[in-house]
Amino acid sequence: MVLGRVLLGQGALHRARSLLQEAAALYAESDPVGLGTVCLALLAQACAQSGERAAAEQALARARATHRPAFRTFDSELGLACAWTAAVAGDLPAATGEALRVADAAHAAGHHAHVALALHELTRLGEVTAAANRLRALNDTVDGPLIDAYAAHAEALVADDGHALDRAGVALEVIGAQLLAAEAFAEACWAHRQHGRVASSTRSATRAAVLIERCGTPQTPALTKLGDVAALTRREREVASLAAGGLSNAAIAERLVLSVRTVEHHLEHAYQKLGVRRRSQLAQHLLVPSRRD
Repeated sequence: MVLGRVLLGQGALHRARSLLQEAAALYAESDPVGLGTVCLALLAQACAQSGERAAAEQALARARATHRPAFRTFDSELGLACAWTAAVAGDLPAATGEALRVADAAHAAGHHAHVALALHELTRLGEVTAAANRLRALNDTVDGPLIDAYAAHAEALVADDGHALDRAGVALEVIGAQLLAAEAFAEACWAHRQHGRVASSTRSATRAAVLIERCGTPQTPALTKLGDVAALTRREREVASLAAGGLSNAAIAERLVLSVRTVEHHLEHAYQKLGVRRRSQLAQHLLVPSRRD
């Protein structure tokens, strides 16, 4: 279950669901302290963030049925499961209301980590202003890169600052929160587009797309902001990533079984979409190391 929770935080939703389902089956056989409830609540969150409404609702119903009121420590995860299950059903007001309730209850109990998580989930669900100030105040009290990244993300959303959202995406990706990073880049894509920065919008969309692929098939409110922005195609990303890694056009062509002319064509499109002119500029937009930098 613990590994499933870690994977959920990283955005590895498919693996998280698989492990949490296995753990839930074990807890159904023996659960002396009520951990089955939190396991099912986490499973509901993973399913909801994957867009699987029926599976999320089923897991949430099982979590509620096994909940033991004496174990208040698990209330935050159960509340967030309610929030995400409401979100996947399309009821965002109910979702944000649940997340805010979790944050308030955790604050009253002095559980700072749960407060931070709930406030950032509130941000992800679209209620940004209510979360940003509280996250910053919490960050002034509790040290840690994760809370700092949460606060920076919320503040960038409030400011509608595409560049700050890009920086938040980088910070979240470095921490290992790949789905959260993808969402920040998707929001940056939207902000850049609203301010007429087409190349910046495409760069943010491309970085979001790379991370989304790593996460599987997430479906969260923030990712809808990608819209129809012309991010790189899969083949353009493959070619551009290999070029950023130092391979010549001929080597890329051999690796991908393409003609050199086709490789040049894909690279030219990638340059245009990303607003760059040199291979050495590709790496920063593709989340890959460059041997030439």
